[in-house]
Amino acid sequence: CGKPEHEHKSTLRAMGVPTFYRYVHDRWPRGRSDCAEPVAAGPSAAAGPAAVEFDALYLDFNGLVHNATHPQDRPAPATRAAMMLEIFRLVDRLVAVARPRRLLYIAVDGVAPRAKMDQQRSRRFLTAEERRVAAVPVSEAAAAAAEAAEPGSGGAACSFDHNAITPGSAFMADLRHSLRYYCASRAASSPAWRRLEVVLSDSAVAGEGEHKIMDFIRQQRRQPGYAPDTSHCIYGLDADLVMLSLATHELRVHLLREWVPVGAERFR
Repeated sequence: CGKPEHEHKSTLRAMGVPTFYRYVHDRWPRGRSDCAEPVAAGPSAAAGPAAVEFDALYLDFNGLVHNATHPQDRPAPATRAAMMLEIFRLVDRLVAVARPRRLLYIAVDGVAPRAKMDQQRSRRFLTAEERRVAAVPVSEAAAAAAEAAEPGSGGAACSFDHNAITPGSAFMADLRHSLRYYCASRAASSPAWRRLEVVLSDSAVAGEGEHKIMDFIRQQRRQPGYAPDTSHCIYGLDADLVMLSLATHELRVHLLREWVPVGAERFR
């Protein structure tokens, strides 16, 4: 409506609640605490004397997939098989940190509502166009070699387009099958997983991951014999998880996040 083109682009890219976590971080410093991570974080890692345990652990999985496929602090995995192994390693790490006693709920983003789908599509088209314009020209031989090296083929390292992390893509289909194998393998071999009820809501189930988690918690509250002091631990990097967790009216809800330098911590 009369706005310049660059303003339209910035509007299309806006997602979540910008700087909200920083506001909560600075305004209520006593509402957060550091979580002690076991030295050997793995499927058979034992909890230390100061470890915290929760009844249920919920994973908003798309943020974890992004961290595994194109991390900021280390080289990205070269093949699709290496990406899946890195995803499994991160899940093992989170289970070792939170030590769930009853439930592990893995929520992968499914098909979003139409309004958000249009917004995501516009933002991803802009990202792909900017990447195409800024790309360095390569020879035909190099382009053919990069095209031949499919992720997961075990060939040369190839660039991964993170726009593939969306419902309906071949990458998400591979992730669905890999997660089913991973959960079955851990439940059969890991002592920490044998006592858990594992629920996998993959990209074939409509809805965003955080809303699947909240809907599952509300359904549990309606079940007879539900303990009101059940402790919930939700892993996710979206700022709206703070407000969604408050809206559940549960007594014990904790958010587990990766450590990110905020405010003065950036200069330490």
